[in-house]
Amino acid sequence: MRLVLGPGLTGSAGASWTFSAPPGTSVVRVRANRGTSGFDQPPENAYWAYSFGPVGGARSFEACDKKDGGCPNNISGALDATVADASQVRLSLHCANGPDACLNTEPIQVAATRVAVGLKDESKPQIVAQRIVDNGDRSGVFRTRFSATDQGGGLYRVRTLVDGQPHTVEPVTGGTCTDAQPGNADEYEFLSPQPCPLGMADREVAVNAAALPPGPHTVLTEVEDAAGNTQTVNATQFPRVNVNDGGPGGGSGSGGSGGGGGNDDGSSDYDRLKHAKVKSWFDTSKRRNDRKGTRKAKTRLTINRGKRALVRGTIRDRKGKGIVGATLDVYHLTRDGKRRLVKTGVKTRKKGYFTYIVSSNVDTRRLQMAYRALRPGKITSRKTLRLTVKRKGKTYYMPENRQKPKKKATATR
Repeated sequence: MRLVLGPGLTGSAGASWTFSAPPGTSVVRVRANRGTSGFDQPPENAYWAYSFGPVGGARSFEACDKKDGGCPNNISGALDATVADASQVRLSLHCANGPDACLNTEPIQVAATRVAVGLKDESKPQIVAQRIVDNGDRSGVFRTRFSATDQGGGLYRVRTLVDGQPHTVEPVTGGTCTDAQPGNADEYEFLSPQPCPLGMADREVAVNAAALPPGPHTVLTEVEDAAGNTQTVNATQFPRVNVNDGGPGGGSGSGGSGGGGGNDDGSSDYDRLKHAKVKSWFDTSKRRNDRKGTRKAKTRLTINRGKRALVRGTIRDRKGKGIVGATLDVYHLTRDGKRRLVKTGVKTRKKGYFTYIVSSNVDTRRLQMAYRALRPGKITSRKTLRLTVKRKGKTYYMPENRQKPKKKATATR
């Protein structure tokens, strides 16, 4: 920026540059390389004035008046000044001789380069809507969607941290909402006083479990504004330790931190649960609530078409203690060799017991109870039961589940 006056400047004329802080911010620091010329020229009673500083009652960073021997020399070099919450700062050069012209015979000039204005913005972004689109238990990708607003410099970045360390950093937009000098350590330098948008809608963040190291992790998504203020969007454990209710022997793996009386990252639960084993059986006892199935527990069962089978089981750790609130998946393996996920979300109750009722509309097949210490994650324990369904005394298979006969090869001459 360059302000040039005269010679022969008319009275009360001048030039200035004014910076106004955006709503929600205030000026707290100004850095600039500035230099003047013509200050050391006669006459001494030229009556022009120079100032650089906040507008209003606060004292200027620097100021001088040529009247009566003021401003005897030129100014040069760097200025670095602080100010207490100013709404405006101004660089000014003007004739201070009332209605009369100033007497300078040479041009008076002030130039400022690389002006950097430091703004204070204490308002955090606000999350106005947030929901989990996919908890990732089946897809392996945790997705959250949200909207946000801000006052001051605007919404700068969306950051996802895994175990407190940066995982992804996504800009809200481009253009002026970009670090002006990416080569240095300051990530909050911009070319506009209000560089970023004050709102965004339906922003989605995804975290893929396949991109994370094995084991449970604390995943936190936050929105950051142009001043570095942050607001948490969502905090969760992902993949989740497979305990969901905090009962005896359980934890709280579906919540924001850890799971069940261990470290914040859920490692205590994970070390215990990754060695847990599934046991299951067909319960044919006629005793009501014979949960243990002690009378007639079988891993193979034959029933007539139209009847339902009752499966009971437990999930227990290496010490024999039941895992409460764990989730199982039930797969059906039919005669055609296909493996189908029939039910997810079967949960263990007190002492680690669970119950699964097989539909009466099934054919002969194998039933697999699958347990994962982490969700999503690989199966860490499974138990397979064999169910034979009879119809009119013969083993029954649905037509669509029957194995297709292999085609015979024919030779040609």
